Amino acid sequence: MTTVQLPKSNYKSTLVEKTIEPFIDAGNLLIIDKDPLFENEINKIPDEEHLLNLARDNTQFLFNHIWELEKVTVDQAICAKLPTCTYVLPREKPLPKAKEMTKWEKFAKEKGIVKVKKDKKIFCTDSDTWKPTYGYKRGNDDTKDWLIEVPGNADPNRDFFEERVVAKKDRVAKNEFQRLKNLAHFAKKNKVDDGNLKQSSAPAQKKSGLGGKRNKVVDPNAKPIGLGIDNKTRSKTELGHQIYNAKHSTASLGKFQDKIKGEKTPKKLGVKRKFEHNFMGKEKETERMMKIFDTINSKKAKVTNSRLGSSLAKGAAAK
Repeated sequence: MTTVQLPKSNYKSTLVEKTIEPFIDAGNLLIIDKDPLFENEINKIPDEEHLLNLARDNTQFLFNHIWELEKVTVDQAICAKLPTCTYVLPREKPLPKAKEMTKWEKFAKEKGIVKVKKDKKIFCTDSDTWKPTYGYKRGNDDTKDWLIEVPGNADPNRDFFEERVVAKKDRVAKNEFQRLKNLAHFAKKNKVDDGNLKQSSAPAQKKSGLGGKRNKVVDPNAKPIGLGIDNKTRSKTELGHQIYNAKHSTASLGKFQDKIKGEKTPKKLGVKRKFEHNFMGKEKETERMMKIFDTINSKKAKVTNSRLGSSLAKGAAAK
């Protein structure tokens, strides 16, 4: 009778023996090993290899316990169903607060209104194709109709095309206004610090040329327009600064924008730097070089008044 010796495996056994039963919380995937690091020596310092072996054994012990739990199949994969957590682990940060509902969400909850998700595509009867329900190139766009049926009792001089465009702009403006109101409501309820909005800014007042000397100027760059401020509480100077910033955001820096009655013209507009052409004519280039040569070759030194005054002041202070 012959015995066959199997090759030695490089992997360790999945069976792990512990002197003291560890504490396992499968819900948190937590294991607390209660065994001492060394059986006989208490004050011995463990090395890296010993810690790695200990971590491997504890991980294997935890996974052995997990695979004893109830199993479910999800997308052709066998998963273990974890129980509820029993050990309370500390959190680094507090739990996030629930987002406050808007006025419409509260009203819909009280009335039992359920939001129905609309389709992203709609069949366009004009082109017999599927197009987006909203946005660019949407289907059944009534603002692009070339013909509108006029009721018999309507005024024939009314522009129904213009009314559709104006109605759409009104809807967009109403939604934006409601969004800003919700932001202001949340900011007021959360007691947002608006102290930076009440600080006076004299340089901004002088630069823009808006507001009198007695008026306190609010920094227009402190917060975006409409955040945390009601339209009724805005000062005249603050609105003037916002108009000034809006006009200066154009390419012409507000030069060709319409002016409001009584609006002051800003003193300093953007000055565009002028550079000479890289390739100039022979005469201009010769003239430029001759000016430089005359400046260098001149016997009389060129004196700058500002530098001369500063040097004299330094000499007097040294004496």
